[in-house]
Amino acid sequence: MAAQSPPISTSTARYHDFQQQRPAEARRDREEGFDRTLLAEDGTVLYLDDWGALFREIVKYNDVPLLKKYLAKFNPLLLMEPDHRDPPFWIAAAYGNIDTFRLLLEYCNIRHPPKIETLYEQGQIVLNCACRGGRVEMVRFLLNNQPPFGDLQGKEPNNTTCLLQAAQSFTCWTFISNDNERLARRDYLAQCEELMQFLLDRGACARDETAAFTLNPNPQPLQPRDTVLSLAIAKASPGLIKRLINEGADVHGKKMHLFCNHSFDRDSPIWDVTTLHIGSLYWNTEGIQALFDGRDNDIDVADMVLCRDTSERLPLHWAAQGPHLFERENMFYKDDIVLHATSTLKLLLASNPGTINAQDNCGETALHCVIQSFKFCNDKCSDIVEFLCQNGADASLRNKNGQNPLYYVVHHADKSKPIDIASIMSLLTHGANINDTDIDGNSVLHFAARNLMHIEMVKFLISQGANINTKNSKGNTPLHEAAGGAIYSYEKDRTLEDEKRVQDEMIKVLQEAGDVNMMDEANVEGKTPRQIRDEKRKEWWGWYEEQRQRRAGLWKSGIGRGRKLDV
Repeated sequence: MAAQSPPISTSTARYHDFQQQRPAEARRDREEGFDRTLLAEDGTVLYLDDWGALFREIVKYNDVPLLKKYLAKFNPLLLMEPDHRDPPFWIAAAYGNIDTFRLLLEYCNIRHPPKIETLYEQGQIVLNCACRGGRVEMVRFLLNNQPPFGDLQGKEPNNTTCLLQAAQSFTCWTFISNDNERLARRDYLAQCEELMQFLLDRGACARDETAAFTLNPNPQPLQPRDTVLSLAIAKASPGLIKRLINEGADVHGKKMHLFCNHSFDRDSPIWDVTTLHIGSLYWNTEGIQALFDGRDNDIDVADMVLCRDTSERLPLHWAAQGPHLFERENMFYKDDIVLHATSTLKLLLASNPGTINAQDNCGETALHCVIQSFKFCNDKCSDIVEFLCQNGADASLRNKNGQNPLYYVVHHADKSKPIDIASIMSLLTHGANINDTDIDGNSVLHFAARNLMHIEMVKFLISQGANINTKNSKGNTPLHEAAGGAIYSYEKDRTLEDEKRVQDEMIKVLQEAGDVNMMDEANVEGKTPRQIRDEKRKEWWGWYEEQRQRRAGLWKSGIGRGRKLDV
């Protein structure tokens, strides 16, 4: 039996980045005779850095024994200044580390009492950090401290209160442990719920909202960036949503919304966003039902789902798009994503079936949004595409660029995964024309041929009737596009011969489906696929030659140029 590897110690895993010292720092320490090492509990030698990162990591992990050693050997008072990057008291509060918080308080009381006064002046920020992390025990500790750190009605400059920060904790997944995924998520959400209920019990206001946000001189509506309800709807239980509504939260209020790393970024910020939009984005189906139940008496559910933001998107568009990839990975178990998404889409469509083919200001329907959002998850995308098609989605509808949803399947296809045949067939069955052309005259085959890694995709499209003779506004056929195409891949060890081989294969597929003489058919500029191919290979050769010379240290002098080009 092979010997088992020894378990990795906690210090080795947590403080891996601090087990080697930078050469410049080591040289300076030797010259100054300064010992900046710290011995962890398991004997691992750790090195301080110039930015206090090790200190902050110790606080983050609530490592009291190591923090005591640190405080006994070094003087980190400068790192505790409020204007310093990530002050340790804020970190301890955000991660709910009461032990390290107390130890730091004791240290400051003994070494520098005035710093405690400054800390209490910053008490509202410390309290809000704990609320944003969903740390109910830390919040209790801060409020029960004498004097307390912050108060329930205290506000930061943008009107942010502790209840707003607690509501934001539903989407603040930095603090989740990866050791036991399901347990961690369930416990974290339970903490967030408990914190919200605790603050409401203590008198926090359910109508809190951040300051109105505007971009002068743009004449946009004066709307808050966030409300308690718009933040909580992401993952809060229907019981908490109902309580917020009963305590005065506005179900129909509108806000401004900023996207980050999301497909809707192109229009960010967006105004006239309702809480229903946000609940739909995060697929909180039960929370959405609570919004419907808590609506004003004179408003129908069918009207609620017709509310459009300033990009003309309905809640259905937001549900089809869903949270961005990183949020999705943290907020949902992988196997449950389709269930959550379709449950929300089903509820919205049941409320008003006529929204299924609504288009936004770019002409995109829910079908466009789903394919764009799930481009890295073929297996999940096809299930949701089929669901929408079965519920009346018209796959022939085009966006303002003249592209039906089929373009998105091809454009966003991931070479590392099998072709999303299921989505393509669903779209073709429900109205998509494989030979549609966009405003530039490009067909889906033009798009596919540009990416030389999509050989199987091109074969499949041709088998479904894609016309290889279609010319775009430049007079290019798909063969022209392949001749000037590129390899969109993250493979690092690719060679010039690899590029030429893949391109030859793509060209061969297109030629066999059409006419061998197409290689000599000129476009509007008078260029043939053969000429474009040779130019492309010359470009590739130049790039690889430059890399070769850089590795050989010859690039600056120009030595090595003039080698024969073999296209």
